[in-house]
Amino acid sequence: MSHPPIAKTGLLLTAGLCLALLMPFPVSAQSAADYQARIQRMERDLRDLQSEMFRRNPPAARNGQPVPPIVEVAPEPPPPAMPDLNPMIRRIDEIENGITRLTGQMEELGHQIDLMNQRTERLQKDMEYQAKQAADAARAAPVLVPGDTLASVQPPADAGAPVLRGAPPAALGTLPQGATLPAPQGPPAQASAADMRRQFDGAMNLLSRAQYEQASEAFRNFAETYPDDARAGAALYWTGDIAYSVMKNYEEGARTFAELLKRYPTTARAPESMLKLGLSLFELGQTRAGCETLAALPAKYPDANAALSNRARTERRERNCR
Repeated sequence: MSHPPIAKTGLLLTAGLCLALLMPFPVSAQSAADYQARIQRMERDLRDLQSEMFRRNPPAARNGQPVPPIVEVAPEPPPPAMPDLNPMIRRIDEIENGITRLTGQMEELGHQIDLMNQRTERLQKDMEYQAKQAADAARAAPVLVPGDTLASVQPPADAGAPVLRGAPPAALGTLPQGATLPAPQGPPAQASAADMRRQFDGAMNLLSRAQYEQASEAFRNFAETYPDDARAGAALYWTGDIAYSVMKNYEEGARTFAELLKRYPTTARAPESMLKLGLSLFELGQTRAGCETLAALPAKYPDANAALSNRARTERRERNCR
């Protein structure tokens, strides 16, 4: 019985494969995994050869039964490629940078709003002070009845007082024997009051224009020059408030507020000065002294503004004061 050339070739390859499988391999040459891989390659080559052989020369059916088809194994699909994450990473970096810029802008806006609020508060207090001064001046001014003259509101001269007459005129450049030079007189009281008011109003004007250093110096000079004036306590308060609220010089602020409470304990700004003295002590790390100062505020100034008393209680609670 003769066989086609392709069948002979297939038989020879099959015999060679069997012979190769039966031959012993040195154990030290390759590992078991290498042997397994070689066997799988040989089996795959054998299946490919059989498929090619049956496709070119299909065998006749034996005993009336068709030859079963050869099942081909589908190759494994390649692993999916990883997506490119670089665009997404760049987008995340851009978003983070934008958030950082927005955060900085919000902080800057918050700082500007704080400054505007402080300036508005000072302007409001300045207006309240000016209105109070105008009301006091209106109450102190004499009321003129129609038909009266300025002379009618002047205090009458004492009719029984002796009339002083001057000495006879003497030659220029000579003095009577035993005469003494009169003591120099100060400026009139009205002129002194006007000068004091002009200086205080000038300091308030500097404060309203946010010229804080010049305003602080002007208020300090006023308090030292006119310590007995009714506005000296307010001048000291503004000196301390500029140091505390604007300059953040808490040591100078505490020293100024303490000076005000010692020299002018009954001034209208005394309760607020006591509150800010306690807050300045907190900022300086003197928590115990700050707690004691705020605790004494309601007893020392029971008629203080409710907002000041509430602020003092809130600060003591946040600082865990006993």
